[in-house]
Amino acid sequence: MIRIIAPRLLKTAAIVLPGVLLSAPVIAQAAQLVTNGSFENVGSATNSFQINQNTPTSNLPGWTTTSGYSFLVFPGQATVNLGNGIQLYTFPSTSPDGGNFVLQDGGYSTGTLKQTISGLTVGMAYDVNFYQASGQQNGYSGDTTEWWDVSLGGSMLQSAVMTTPSHGSVGWEAQSLSFVATATSEVLGFLAQGTPTGVPPFVGLDGVSVVAVAEPTTITLVVVGLLGLAAVRRRGRPAGGTPAGA
Repeated sequence: MIRIIAPRLLKTAAIVLPGVLLSAPVIAQAAQLVTNGSFENVGSATNSFQINQNTPTSNLPGWTTTSGYSFLVFPGQATVNLGNGIQLYTFPSTSPDGGNFVLQDGGYSTGTLKQTISGLTVGMAYDVNFYQASGQQNGYSGDTTEWWDVSLGGSMLQSAVMTTPSHGSVGWEAQSLSFVATATSEVLGFLAQGTPTGVPPFVGLDGVSVVAVAEPTTITLVVVGLLGLAAVRRRGRPAGGTPAGA
């Protein structure tokens, strides 16, 4: 299970007072928690392909999917061929993360792209960061809306909703959703959502990472430390603001 928390907090804190050190854990992005979060490991593939559905060994290393319409897309190929002759009217060639990305239909044969994240610290806050974009399948018309339902363990958060004009697309935008771990291993999932059905709303995904951030107690320590430092300075200042010994 994962508890949802407020937006991300301060990542580091260390306040020094005379004879006192108030500190909070310094969090660094040490080991990468997500496997193949940029989707660059595609085995021997050289062109876009449909990601295997419901198979123990996916053709996209690190990930599995229950979606029937998930595609690994090479740069510039979204408007050419996603696989099985499917293509979009228009779509950005690459994301800010660069290289390959994933496209998933949010209105047909939907399912979750997922992997198990290990090495979590119970009670630690984590940001799930990624880029999203949207577009419409060639041959269909009508405005659509798209977003990702992102889950970590038993909790789910929704990314920002994109509104895509008929035959159009929405460019890549950064997203960050915060959770608190209650187990050392949890499943990270991305479920594409879109409306209306019947006018394929495709959702893009790239640059997935899970990053540890400061615990809520860090904020308390920082505030207490700053207030204490200000009080010490006020006590050491002579009345009227004249420096001592002047």
